[in-house]
Amino acid sequence: MKKFLLLSGALMLALPASASAATTINATLAPASYVGPTPTFDFETLAPISGGTVRNSDIDGVAKRPTSSTGKYYAVGGVAENGTPAVLSLASFLQIGSLSFLWGTPDTYNFFEILDGGGATIASYTGSVIQGLTGSTTGTALVTLNFDGSTINNVKALRFSSTQAAFEFDNVAVAAVPEPGVWAMMLLGFAAIGFSLRRRENTTQRVRFA
Repeated sequence: MKKFLLLSGALMLALPASASAATTINATLAPASYVGPTPTFDFETLAPISGGTVRNSDIDGVAKRPTSSTGKYYAVGGVAENGTPAVLSLASFLQIGSLSFLWGTPDTYNFFEILDGGGATIASYTGSVIQGLTGSTTGTALVTLNFDGSTINNVKALRFSSTQAAFEFDNVAVAAVPEPGVWAMMLLGFAAIGFSLRRRENTTQRVRFA
């Protein structure tokens, strides 16, 4: 039991995350049929977003649905949206470990930013960055961002903007990080299972060699 308590204490001390902040991004060409996590925001219903326009079809010269997207999608920038950025609030999530979304044709004049609770920019990317990751200037990209360190606590909004033709996106999926209390319960559970198995092995050995 003493070893179990010591192990539990060590696990509890290991819970706090590193104070450093880090964001990594990856992008691949979206498949013709995209099957990913259940979208947190697919714009079929109301979402906490301001600016831009929800669209349900392609409009020549104005907006085009991202590959793999079905139903409604979101468009921002361009003539139809008057160049106004769109801000998607993520304030309802306490901690965010990662997020992903479909980025329609990643033009060099498309801009994507991750914001903290005060509206300051944590990280920003242009369409040219996505082009470099996918090796394509025309295809829809499946973009994934991963956060660690203090960033998981600070990601509170996403800002999409374009200085020319529309920036189209859809299926913004958010992977929330379990709260510290949940992690603690999980770790303590694993420790208890390990202690129980070790005790059972010791009991078996005593019976075998008696």
